[in-house]
Amino acid sequence: NKACECAERLNGLDAKCNISNQSVLRKGNFWLGFDNATDELIIQPLCPFYYCSEENVSFSLSETDVQCSYNRSGLLCGKCRDGLSLTLGLHMCRECSNTYLLLLVVFVALGLVLLIFLMIFQLTVAHGTINGLVFYANIIEMNRITFLGLGLGQLEQPGRFLLVFIAWFNLNFGFVTCLYDGMNMYVLTWLQYLF
Repeated sequence: NKACECAERLNGLDAKCNISNQSVLRKGNFWLGFDNATDELIIQPLCPFYYCSEENVSFSLSETDVQCSYNRSGLLCGKCRDGLSLTLGLHMCRECSNTYLLLLVVFVALGLVLLIFLMIFQLTVAHGTINGLVFYANIIEMNRITFLGLGLGQLEQPGRFLLVFIAWFNLNFGFVTCLYDGMNMYVLTWLQYLF
């Protein structure tokens, strides 16, 4: 009579062990995996935003990439699968080429137009109406599933235009595009600081 018992740390999380195929059935938005270096079970109750699949997933602790969504992999689904690049706009991974680097010309031109517009009309995000709009756009963006019921899987719905508008207020793209082959989160973070 063999029984599989999940670690006590899984109590309260919706996970079930299966001894016959040595797998775990995970339900909900959390990540779990085994770290061979420390010989520890890693449990992250809230997987990073849009990194993990929220569907029911059955997997082996040595094959944790099954939990990841949008072609992500690794610890906490924190990187792209081999041969894929992180996209601008949303944290999705896909095949990219270096021809997208021509978008930098467009971004620089639009950035200059935005600066000129702000200087001519003496606008600032530090106070006034623009501050309020940017603040509320940030709140809606970070809680879009709660407020709008729209996740990445529903991007083609008619309400998509609202997400693009909100993204633009956050100086984000609002649509998915590549920049260059091999882009990762480290580079994307620095690009967001620059722009």
